[in-house]
Amino acid sequence: MAWWPPSEWRIFKEPYPDQYELKPLTKPIGDIPPGSVVLCSSNKFDFISWVIRKVTRARVSHAMTYWGSGCHETVEAEPKGIRKDTLDKRINSRDMLWIWRYKPLTVEQLMLMKGYAYGSIGKPYDFEAFVDFALGGGHPTESKAICSENVVRTLEMAGVKVGTKTADKMSPGALDEWFKSHPEWELWAVQNVKA
Repeated sequence: MAWWPPSEWRIFKEPYPDQYELKPLTKPIGDIPPGSVVLCSSNKFDFISWVIRKVTRARVSHAMTYWGSGCHETVEAEPKGIRKDTLDKRINSRDMLWIWRYKPLTVEQLMLMKGYAYGSIGKPYDFEAFVDFALGGGHPTESKAICSENVVRTLEMAGVKVGTKTADKMSPGALDEWFKSHPEWELWAVQNVKA
């Protein structure tokens, strides 16, 4: 038996990430509805992703909103701050993706959501909230945000209730659990997700 790669990261007690099955996005990326929520988790060893999943006991570690256009734009909160990015980056890095769509969104709701999402670009990442969150607390502020908080606030602009907690206390995993248990949310597509 080869000593590398290990079949398991023993300290982390989970399968070695390269053993995840690589599968393409189950629907064409250009068909993703604007306003969808993308939940993801790294498909390689990423310490921050691992910590978030372990603390929240969830399969996902990051959340963003999808807005489409030619470059498949997303708005997401990362350590560099809230910024516009591209979903292609996640697909090309072979991340595991769960794309959720809220079925009854109107054009007016989408405009309110997009206005909030793009208006939040440039805000700093809330490192204090991340630490508080990891310790089981929250850190309410609208001048900074963590990824799931920014998603919840974006949805709230359209009157879409997500979860029973305030935005600053919602994790990507809590979003995933909420979506799975509410029929108005549809799992629209996945990538690299084991059945």
